[in-house]
Amino acid sequence: MRSTDGNDQSRTGFEPSDFFRSFLGTVRAVIVAPTAFFGDLDRQRSSGSAVLFGVICAVINILLLYAAAPVDSWIRGETNPAADRFDWIFLALSPLFAWIGLYLIAAVQHLCVRVFVRPRKGFDATLRVSAYASAVALLSWVPIVGYLASLYGLYVTMLGIRALHETTTKRASLAMLVPLLIFVASVVWTLWP
Repeated sequence: MRSTDGNDQSRTGFEPSDFFRSFLGTVRAVIVAPTAFFGDLDRQRSSGSAVLFGVICAVINILLLYAAAPVDSWIRGETNPAADRFDWIFLALSPLFAWIGLYLIAAVQHLCVRVFVRPRKGFDATLRVSAYASAVALLSWVPIVGYLASLYGLYVTMLGIRALHETTTKRASLAMLVPLLIFVASVVWTLWP
């Protein structure tokens, strides 16, 4: 991870060549100082490293959720050996699912960015926002904190859209909230008797 001014707080993105230090520094920068992180992000760089970062965050999140699941099942007194066999298949395919999911989320997000923001940057910028904002998902396995982290993730996404698409907070908020509201409405509609 490079620093634009020599300061460790000023990040320009995940660098796979310095994997562990860069990964941990990027997670810290996105969670602790998202405005500075997205403000300093190199706009000319390819989204490849960001996508790799997002997939790694998603896979780690899945592993942490699976590690916590036996405790949850034990508390509720549930067991399901057939589900356990399926879990291994899902875990093996989780990087592929994370990659596909990241692109799908970014595509829906970018559609709303095109409607509300009139982007100065293309899909690549939205993909990078979605990928880096996934760092917040690393906290989602922690009870109660996970819900708060989800809300914070929305805020981080809004900051990323605002910075990378060079728009206002209002427009970035609309681009971020409309897909969420559509998703919530579709879930409520599906579950309604």
